Amino acid sequence: MKTSTNLLLSLLAAVIFAAGGVLASPDDDHGGGGSDDDDHGGGRGSREALSTDFIPIPPTKGKGDGQYFDLRGGSIDTVLNANVRIALEKLDADGNTVAVLNTHLGINVDNYSDALVTLFIGTDEDGDGTCLTEGPTSICVLDTGGSDDLEVNPDGILHAAWAIALREEDDRLLGSGRCWSDFEEVTVIPQLDEYGNMTSVVFEIEGGEPAMPEIGEDDGTMVGFSAPWLPLLEDMACTGDTVCEVVPIMMGIWDD
Repeated sequence: MKTSTNLLLSLLAAVIFAAGGVLASPDDDHGGGGSDDDDHGGGRGSREALSTDFIPIPPTKGKGDGQYFDLRGGSIDTVLNANVRIALEKLDADGNTVAVLNTHLGINVDNYSDALVTLFIGTDEDGDGTCLTEGPTSICVLDTGGSDDLEVNPDGILHAAWAIALREEDDRLLGSGRCWSDFEEVTVIPQLDEYGNMTSVVFEIEGGEPAMPEIGEDDGTMVGFSAPWLPLLEDMACTGDTVCEVVPIMMGIWDD
């Protein structure tokens, strides 16, 4: 896979350094949302499970997590659950808006259902926390119809929420969302502003077909955000045989 790596490596290193302090208390300053005890479904019986926490990439405020199950026995082979929550507003005790959050994304309570959130999954060979520099091996679009969920966490942060609950059953993909894998080539092209800051990433994708991703321990995940009001490419959906552009908003590592 081809990638534009040198500049992206340094940019991501800076991002990871900035995000390091977020790990300790994501709910305090970055919105949070949802409970650690949330049941994200998935399946029953003996399983080998991987999970990941999505760490917001500044200045994004939000949170998310993912679960990946290899089931043993029965017709259901693999399950992927993931959810992403982007903070929209800080509310006071009466429900009044105190602050509007994530203004760089242009998302609000009126347009959140038009946005698209996508997972990029792949080997994290360089340990930078994402799969970008190596190129993603799978791409999953969460809730392709847009988010219809708003939630308020105990800290008074109003979130828009996207989720995917996908399973592979008898070689068929069932559930919400969609995943693509088996790409021939993925070229990663960071987009920079006049100051050299990465503003978005373009993916040139060749080949690919709908398929459940094969996720391994220590694989990296990047969460990308697209919306019709952002000055990005016309095709927001990152699938097989497309050129798409997203704003990186979160990242994580899949662990046992």
